[in-house]
Amino acid sequence: MQKKLKIFLANLEEFIAGFFLVLLIVLTSSNVILRLVSGKSLPWAEEISYASYAWVVFVGASAAFKRKGHSSIDLLVQLFPKKMEKGVAVFTTVVEMAAIAAIAYLSVNLSIAAVAKLTPILHIPYTYVDLSVVFGFLMMLLHCIKQIYNIFKYEDYNSRPLYASLINIDPVQDMTDEITALQGKEGE
Repeated sequence: MQKKLKIFLANLEEFIAGFFLVLLIVLTSSNVILRLVSGKSLPWAEEISYASYAWVVFVGASAAFKRKGHSSIDLLVQLFPKKMEKGVAVFTTVVEMAAIAAIAYLSVNLSIAAVAKLTPILHIPYTYVDLSVVFGFLMMLLHCIKQIYNIFKYEDYNSRPLYASLINIDPVQDMTDEITALQGKEGE
């Protein structure tokens, strides 16, 4: 039970983004098919799809950030002597944290301001859409804090999964290893 909870927490963004991606695909596909068959569509489905898209984008961005999936330029870090690499890594992470914290702060203000703004059909406050930005950037902020912890704790901080200490599993890497092994067997 505790291992399943750890896996869930270590992959929280993936579960949330995955849920909203499935919802987005189902609603959009259903609306397209309904429009083709009957010439009519479900107007509320477009609103839900719009909100789902926001959650997929911002929570998915956090998931990619956690797995170091965003592009980065580590050439600069490699130019420094080995002794300075950790210091440069901490500095760049702190700069990232400052930018992420600023965006998180602004997104909180955006969410608060959006309380009175309602979607046209379902009359849902836009706050629920804007909370995707807040959640995504707050999670990125937590990942930065964890990264700084890992920099000081582990020598191989840059190559290890961010939450390897929480759960010794990286599902994306496991899937990549399986695909690589299958491709190797096909080539034989």
